Amino acid sequence: MYEIKIIQSKKDILNCNKFEINHFNWSKDYRPYAYGYAGLLEKEGLLVLLCCEEENPLCTYTEPNSMVYKDSALEAFFQINPEKNKGYINLELNSIGTLRAQFGETRDERTFFTDEQMKQCEILCDKKQMEGTTATQSVWWVQIALPFAVIENFYGEGSSKNLKEGTTLRCNFFKLSESSEAEHYASYSPIHYPTPNFHMPEFFADAVIVR
Repeated sequence: MYEIKIIQSKKDILNCNKFEINHFNWSKDYRPYAYGYAGLLEKEGLLVLLCCEEENPLCTYTEPNSMVYKDSALEAFFQINPEKNKGYINLELNSIGTLRAQFGETRDERTFFTDEQMKQCEILCDKKQMEGTTATQSVWWVQIALPFAVIENFYGEGSSKNLKEGTTLRCNFFKLSESSEAEHYASYSPIHYPTPNFHMPEFFADAVIVR
């Protein structure tokens, strides 16, 4: 079970538990090393830092909610209240921080974040090593804050109050590109399915919020 630590500021994200995105579910030769950290900013929302050791990541999409999964992308999926709501949030980003964000119960039945919801999700990104991390080669990273206000837009008013110490949720984290020149599909929690598909909450990992 992944432990999401409660933190007081964004700079504390590197004190959270590291996860590795190292399950290459569908065989491809290209396998960049990706990892990340997830925390709960008290009174603010979820914070995720995703990193990849990769030279010259493919990056062509610049418009919000465009097909960044065809670029070199890092992704975080969260099912906030799995016992009462089957819906999950997907956050997909390329190396310049272009965000594709949706909510829904299945891959085909999804609602895009509005422009206002996208603006509320603070994004930082860079193509150099973040201070405090170590790597053997070039690193690009993206950090995204998912505020309680946006979470409540999808899970209902007051739902964020349940995100506290001891709360359980489900999540998965991904590194991929669907483009033929760098095609690959990696996940934190393995997916036992014959064809590429990250929109499978039955294979999400269990997570718990801790101090």
